[in-house]
Amino acid sequence: MGRIAGGTKWAQARGVTLAPMDCSSAPGVAVGPVIISIASPAEGATIAGNVPIIGTVSGELDKYEVMWGHGQGSGAWEWISGPHLSTVDNGPLTEWNVGGMDPVNTPCA
Repeated sequence: MGRIAGGTKWAQARGVTLAPMDCSSAPGVAVGPVIISIASPAEGATIAGNVPIIGTVSGELDKYEVMWGHGQGSGAWEWISGPHLSTVDNGPLTEWNVGGMDPVNTPCA
């Protein structure tokens, strides 16, 4: 996802933690009191059909939604599922049907 010029400074001034631009730089993303990580499928893997997304979403939150981006830095996001109302600890977050799409590289947290 692309960043808006000056957005990083704005976020830092307000104590907001941004997800890393390169997903491989951290095993999970801490956003305030919330932890988000995807364990499977592995980052960069090519996926097809119905794909279980396994990971962790924990902490103080009302809900979460699962989305995917159209490539590094594109800023275009598509909804997969949610809202999900329960936290998950290294378990199924959702299932993603990528049937009919061009080969898809896996999302990152």
